[in-house]
Amino acid sequence: MSIASLLPHGDVFQEVKDNVSIDNVVEYYNITELRRQGKHYMGICPLHNDQDPSMAIYSSTNRYKCFGCGASGDLIDLVAKHFDLSLIEAAKLIGRDFGLQLDRPMSKEEKQRAVERSRKIKQNSNRIRAFNAAVDRARHEVSFYIRTINNTLAGGYKYYYQLSDWLGPLNELEHLDYCLGHPDIEMKAAALKEWEEQHSWYRPIIADC
Repeated sequence: MSIASLLPHGDVFQEVKDNVSIDNVVEYYNITELRRQGKHYMGICPLHNDQDPSMAIYSSTNRYKCFGCGASGDLIDLVAKHFDLSLIEAAKLIGRDFGLQLDRPMSKEEKQRAVERSRKIKQNSNRIRAFNAAVDRARHEVSFYIRTINNTLAGGYKYYYQLSDWLGPLNELEHLDYCLGHPDIEMKAAALKEWEEQHSWYRPIIADC
């Protein structure tokens, strides 16, 4: 039997809560995709058949609350429910993955390493959120261009060349929109890069609509 199993569970839980943030846990285990709303985050709740983001993540208190199914708790409780673990199993899982030493008091150097690991995870989480925000902006712009062209086509056109000028870009934009909304990250990244490099090319076409 390990020393960790002999420690009071409260000590293990507190060690995890003191050194790991709930938003880092959510992103690390890919529990749900987070979107910032003011001082907290919102995401699709993985604990029920959620259609719209109804789960709030509060970094300041390391807790979550779902306004759909009513589930609430701290980061350990969320991981336990998500992976069907006991609370102590969830705490040890988080501790292991975030570099915490739960079988004995952490030294100053170990705490520094744990803080550095948490900082790197936070930086990675920030990059993911920045990428998702850029994808959202691109999809919003692409959708606007698609609606503009479709509204123009619905209103009629004077010359045949106008039809060919608009249908080509429309097909390209619809393909971009599909790729930006695809769950595959590499496909999203490629579509985002293409949009950032070529979006100015579509502006004169939209101006003529």
